[in-house]
Amino acid sequence: MVNAYEIPDNYNYAFLKHFIPLLRFPLFEFGVIGPLALCGLFYSWRRGRETKISLLYIAISLYALTLVLFFVVGRYRAPVVPLLFPFAAFAIAHFVEEVSKRRWKGLAVLTAVLVIFGILVNHRRADYPISKDFSREHYMLGSAFRKAGLLPDAVREWEAALAERPDYKEALNNLALAKNILREDSLRQAVLSSPLDAGAHLEYGVVLLDLQKDSLALAEFQQAARLNPSLARAWDRLGFYYATRERSYALSKEALTKAVALEPDNPSYWTNLGNCLYEAGEKKEALACWQKALALRPEDSVLRNNISALQRD
Repeated sequence: MVNAYEIPDNYNYAFLKHFIPLLRFPLFEFGVIGPLALCGLFYSWRRGRETKISLLYIAISLYALTLVLFFVVGRYRAPVVPLLFPFAAFAIAHFVEEVSKRRWKGLAVLTAVLVIFGILVNHRRADYPISKDFSREHYMLGSAFRKAGLLPDAVREWEAALAERPDYKEALNNLALAKNILREDSLRQAVLSSPLDAGAHLEYGVVLLDLQKDSLALAEFQQAARLNPSLARAWDRLGFYYATRERSYALSKEALTKAVALEPDNPSYWTNLGNCLYEAGEKKEALACWQKALALRPEDSVLRNNISALQRD
């Protein structure tokens, strides 16, 4: 309850300091306020009865008791801090009074008490790990921005989360989805402004497929292939769509055969054609395609394993 460490919950006090400059002011740090307030509580106890500030003692005690009994985290302790300000001020005033009246013995005792409380508040407990990883906080803030419709701000926060934890799966997924949504808008405008640009239709279709807008993606792939029949990637994406979305392996084979004919040195097209043929039950032809793909990309361990498994069958 009196330790300076702000236990994080769904609100992290240390993270909020990046956005609220006032929290970075030393006077608002519990490591500073805590020792002063405890010292003030200690010295004002007798005088408190005279000046009738007992209500403050009661309020602080009851609030502290509820925290100790239930849930001690930084965001729940914060409301009691303003109640400590008068006692911190009292400790400072008492210190000034001792100095001005040259009561050196009383000043020494006051300093000793303040040091003791300072150690009590600021010592680092082993079960309070020091962590500067705010990836979770950046992720949650990004989710809040997304809910508010502020997608560019959400992207910024998810990128910040991944900068601190590159393997943050949820941030990776949300970031990819958000970027596709942003790209969808820009690519839609590109298609509208250049309706005869096969490449624009193709890229728009790729994003639509990632967003699971399958029928719209198919229309864009078909339009790209019509506008530029020599665009190999348009036929590859068409073939991929027919194989994975419609399980129409005959249509997929036709489109992918055109892709490898246009770009025979592209291992991805041979791999996709092999996958289509394998799913269609043409395993001998699939093996030949995968072997061509592996010859073009010999470091592909997944492809090598698929070939070995098929050869063992």
